[in-house]
Amino acid sequence: MPRFDVWTNPSRRTARDIPYLLSVQHEVLDDLATVVVIPCFRAAAVPRPFTKLTPTIEVAGERVVVMTPELSGAPRSALGEKVGSATAESAAILGALDFLLSGG
Repeated sequence: MPRFDVWTNPSRRTARDIPYLLSVQHEVLDDLATVVVIPCFRAAAVPRPFTKLTPTIEVAGERVVVMTPELSGAPRSALGEKVGSATAESAAILGALDFLLSGG
């Protein structure tokens, strides 16, 4: 599973506000049963995103906020359908992860 792939959120409970999950785990770990993902919230659900920590990207024609502080591990089988890639936004995403983990 390529890093920065974007998947639909199959959860009926949360998909309204969090339509996508962004894979940030490197492909070298593809044999693991889990993958690290960051939930992508609809921009309207996040009134004041903190740009450095929660970058805004476009997925399937919709602006979403990458909620880096809420990253988690998920079973690969729990991901929905692949809808795109955020590779073009990799610098902002990696910068947000670095800020989350190192504060700088």
